[in-house]
Amino acid sequence: MRDIFADDTLTAKFFNLTENATEQDRCYVYRIKDSKPVRPAILICVPHPALFDDLRDEHGGGDFQVMIRRGETMMLSACCVLRNQYGDGLKAKRQTMVSIIPIRLHPQQGHKHQAKL
Repeated sequence: MRDIFADDTLTAKFFNLTENATEQDRCYVYRIKDSKPVRPAILICVPHPALFDDLRDEHGGGDFQVMIRRGETMMLSACCVLRNQYGDGLKAKRQTMVSIIPIRLHPQQGHKHQAKL
């Protein structure tokens, strides 16, 4: 199964389908375990641009198979791996994580403000 993120053409097709979904479109998402999709689907919905965010945040991330159908026609079938920022992906064990990344902005022509650390 092809990875959505490993192929630029597939990535573009996926985002085109999610951004231009019709009422006929259905997205089926399955968890992948031992390289095989686990039935039944964990999510059936109209494809939408925030799908990856939902899978990461609401379903804890992981390995997924994403299938998008338009009526009876298979439009896309691929896998994706989404890692949860909380590590293990279990909602019950989530802890707030704060990342502080120091940055320095150098003033350029036309910029009046400089970040202070």
